[in-house]
Amino acid sequence: MQKENIEDFAKEGLAFIKNGEPEKAIESFRQALEKKPDQPAWVFSNLGNQLISLGRVQEATSVFENLKARHPDLPNGFLGLARIARKQNSLPQCIALWETCFRLFPGQAQSFWYFQHAEAHLELGNAEKAWAIYETATKKYPDNVHGFIGMAKTAQHSKQWQLALDYWRICFHRFPSEIKPVWHKQKQKILLEMGQIAAAGREALLQLQTDRGKAYAKIISQKLENPAKHGLRFQHILIISYGRSGSTLLQGILNSIDGVLLKGENGNIFFDLFKTYQKLIDLKNSHKNAVLPNQPWYGMSFFDEDQILSQYQKLAKGILLADQYNKASEMCVGFKEIRYDEIGDELELYLDFLGRLFPKAAFIFNTRNLEDVTKSAWWKDKDKNTVINDLSALEARFEAYAKNRDNCFRIKYEDIIAKGGKLQVLYDFLGATYQPEIIETVLAIPHSYNPEQEQIKKLFNEM
Repeated sequence: MQKENIEDFAKEGLAFIKNGEPEKAIESFRQALEKKPDQPAWVFSNLGNQLISLGRVQEATSVFENLKARHPDLPNGFLGLARIARKQNSLPQCIALWETCFRLFPGQAQSFWYFQHAEAHLELGNAEKAWAIYETATKKYPDNVHGFIGMAKTAQHSKQWQLALDYWRICFHRFPSEIKPVWHKQKQKILLEMGQIAAAGREALLQLQTDRGKAYAKIISQKLENPAKHGLRFQHILIISYGRSGSTLLQGILNSIDGVLLKGENGNIFFDLFKTYQKLIDLKNSHKNAVLPNQPWYGMSFFDEDQILSQYQKLAKGILLADQYNKASEMCVGFKEIRYDEIGDELELYLDFLGRLFPKAAFIFNTRNLEDVTKSAWWKDKDKNTVINDLSALEARFEAYAKNRDNCFRIKYEDIIAKGGKLQVLYDFLGATYQPEIIETVLAIPHSYNPEQEQIKKLFNEM
């Protein structure tokens, strides 16, 4: 379409920006500048910003330098160059450009000047300078939340946890209409640093903003605030599996049962206890006659195996229960682990040890269709056929171990998502009440370590 005048090109560029078409916007702004180089500053700024958004930094730099030359009475060129310096992580240059803006155009300063100037200082590690700028901003713009957010983040950077928490509370109290899930996430981090685990958990739940997220939060909140005693057949639950088997989903479902506290992965930490315990037993058996002080292994055989195991049980309880250590007798405690494929020939001995370390334990062997398992990024560095062969062998060992043991249960990921009979049989096995509506709510929440699939990423973002 023939443009009636030069301004039509620039207006068309704005329309393209609004429609999310940066390439077309750039072309329109360029045509406007070609026909009349002395365009208003906003034409240059929009062109430069669109180029930055596409990573065409060198072209954007040229545009903003041109803007500086044609409109020396305006800060726009410096502002664009400061943005480019920030994008390129040239923080000293970025800071220098902001200082130039304040020096040359003091009467045109806007709130975002202060915030971006302070952010550059904070990223460079100049916490005191950033704090001073944010403090000035909160006084000049008391109705703008970003200054208070900046002070909270600066205090976090300096590990002044209580001060950071105080400023986040100011943000929540003074700006309720602007609350975002990330605010709760920042508070969660601070509370964890302060050792306030329960409060951190509550903040994590407040990040769930969708209807299904809120329904899930209600279930977990009730468990955290009014923990019930478990009435299960077992004192412990161990989920035994391999990577990308759906074990996190099973972990989430079982944690919805009253009185159950099922923690996540621990990097096979209890296998280290197993190896130490094994070594102690081997040394004891090897040096039974070392009973006098003049013998090199004197006393090595004196320890009581049951006493050592009892100490290990207390240690294991401390690792899993953490802040709820004193509630051990009321709760069914456990964890899930996926690294059993790394144990090798000692798998069965290790499972026996876990049964002693966690008395009255239910062993739940969780598996999945191996073709689907191999599609996960977890296994991307391994040959597909090797993964299938190795995990098939591991599953056979799971099956052999579970056979004829009344504390073992086998379930597949496909059984779980089908919400069918096998999942209900698992609840019966544990002695738990099967509640379909609660399970449905849990299943609606994404459970994954690092989702690769776009639809799963989308679910996480919606939370």
